[in-house]
Amino acid sequence: RGEKETMMPSGLRLACVLGTLILRAASSEISEMLMYEDIKWLESTESHAFLSSCCQGTIDDGAFNQWLVQDRLFVEEFQKFASHVSGLAAAQDSEAGAILKGGEAAIDDELIWFSDKIAERNADGNAPMLSANEEYTVFLKDVTEQMLSGSGNWPLAISVFFGIEKVYQRAWRNVRFCKDSPAWLKEYAARWGSDSFEVYVNQLEKLADKAIESASPAERDHISTALQTMLTHEVEFWSMAYEASKAEAMKTEL
Repeated sequence: RGEKETMMPSGLRLACVLGTLILRAASSEISEMLMYEDIKWLESTESHAFLSSCCQGTIDDGAFNQWLVQDRLFVEEFQKFASHVSGLAAAQDSEAGAILKGGEAAIDDELIWFSDKIAERNADGNAPMLSANEEYTVFLKDVTEQMLSGSGNWPLAISVFFGIEKVYQRAWRNVRFCKDSPAWLKEYAARWGSDSFEVYVNQLEKLADKAIESASPAERDHISTALQTMLTHEVEFWSMAYEASKAEAMKTEL
């Protein structure tokens, strides 16, 4: 991927950096771990070409459809991960169990909504899972195996779960408030960047922050590494949609 393809206008990039600095200043320990590598955090939530094109109103229908279909496939796998995390949450305390159970229910509704939107946009709902998506789901399966071994590793489970939801919510919240994003995209950004979703993510953040209090230095390092790996997968997921669409456009031109 060329540098020019992922660069944002300097003013928007400065706003992203300032926003991250402000967020970090008021963040919890788990969020500081998540945002440890500023560049990776920025690209996964704001500066990637896919997201900046959403903000600037230049997003290609093919890119968005590609992303929408692949995200539905990812959420199907994420639902399995969420079920395991919910099971561990219930063993922690009633509050954690209730929060995660509510999240599980929301995923059921989300999958139905995804299917409706894919059909509405005439996207290929039968498209196979692409490699970047497969690699991300393999990561989820690896984390699941780790968190179900031994004592269950609740700190790892809730930290990664929170991290995934935080990136998703933050990315679409940013798009939601971009003045140049196209009208048709507002519905999606309003759904995934909603205030209610932010409240849920903040609840997850508190659970994760509490969970890592008792983690050993080695466990914290492991969680930090898992979060940075997760961010890498998030960036590659955006690239998968953006670049595949560009490749298809080049074929059409030829």
